[in-house]
Amino acid sequence: MHSGFGALRQRASMSCGQRVRLNELPADLRADLARLEALWAEGLARFGGPFLAGAAFGAVDAFYAPVAFRVQTYGLPLAQPAAASRCAAARAAGDARLVRCRARRTLA
Repeated sequence: MHSGFGALRQRASMSCGQRVRLNELPADLRADLARLEALWAEGLARFGGPFLAGAAFGAVDAFYAPVAFRVQTYGLPLAQPAAASRCAAARAAGDARLVRCRARRTLA
């Protein structure tokens, strides 16, 4: 995340406490989301899910937690199974007290 997904980082800052609607999904952001879907789908297919490397929340899920929360905050579209993995990772990260996240309001 520190050097990849540039459009996602630029257009969707980390903000767990709010829900934000983007007015548009530019091509570079759609490309980042497609890459994310491919990576997550590969991990889920290879290790069987529901997390990226198997049945339990692990290091790779923690690594992608900021991405998962950006997708959640901005309501960014992900195809299945990546969308399900994002939900599982965000839930587990919150349950593990790694990140506390509650939506207080939606910004348009």
